[in-house]
Amino acid sequence: MSDGQQQRVGGLPRPGPGVKLALIVLGAVALATAILGHWVPGDTGPYIISLLPMTQHGLGALQLWRLATSGLLTVDLSHLFFSALGIYFLSTDLEKTMGKWRYLRFLLISVILGNLLGAAVNALPIDVAIFHPSAMVGPGAAIAATAIAWSKANERMQVRLFFILPVTGKQLYYATIGLCLLSVVFFQSVPEGVVAPFGGILTGILFSGQPSKARAAYLRLKLFFIRRQKGHVSARSFLNDPHNPNDPNDSRSRAKRKGGPELRVVLGGLEDKLKDQPPKDKRFLN
Repeated sequence: MSDGQQQRVGGLPRPGPGVKLALIVLGAVALATAILGHWVPGDTGPYIISLLPMTQHGLGALQLWRLATSGLLTVDLSHLFFSALGIYFLSTDLEKTMGKWRYLRFLLISVILGNLLGAAVNALPIDVAIFHPSAMVGPGAAIAATAIAWSKANERMQVRLFFILPVTGKQLYYATIGLCLLSVVFFQSVPEGVVAPFGGILTGILFSGQPSKARAAYLRLKLFFIRRQKGHVSARSFLNDPHNPNDPNDSRSRAKRKGGPELRVVLGGLEDKLKDQPPKDKRFLN
């Protein structure tokens, strides 16, 4: 896919363990929901499926697992195919940079943040139907997050968008944002909801990079509190700190000194020995 990739299978990039796991889970859930929805008699199958999508009713009932499980659902074969292709398209490079578990957490955060953003907009008194979907399903936020993260890390590298259009990482960055905006302008309804991909864009901006903007902000905040806490520590309290090894009143340091051997000064040496008893070999006198 991208120029300069080393490991390929039949001309395609070789997915890492994190990408393989994401694709396997996506396919397994799609197969399971198809069987439950079409082949299990009665209402048991549809009821189980109804517990997975992101809905306002489910969020109001504190069914928080829907924030994550909705990203595993697809509505049909075409949705499954393009979702899997979107995850695979750039994730092989991204996983090499992030590592397996950070990459999987990145996908999970993007889906959750996309659903929360969609739920927040749904709660607003906006009389536009596209902002109030009955349910949100699909990994659209994860795909948008992956595209943004890869674009930030590879601004000059070139890929073929949809296997046809050659674009650089910087161009893909703006193309991803533009496509999300166009879906709103043209009232293009998507299973994930038109708002959820913007949560993926936000995830890609905040949680990608070495270090990410979110981690950099956390470290700055932590440093601020450390400096503020140390500002209230006086010199006297530091010297009397029981963890200070230089404190003469430290009981642990006294115990170490009591338990150790006494210091002794040993007199003598080679020069004193030669004065009393010169060596037989005259070479030692030189």
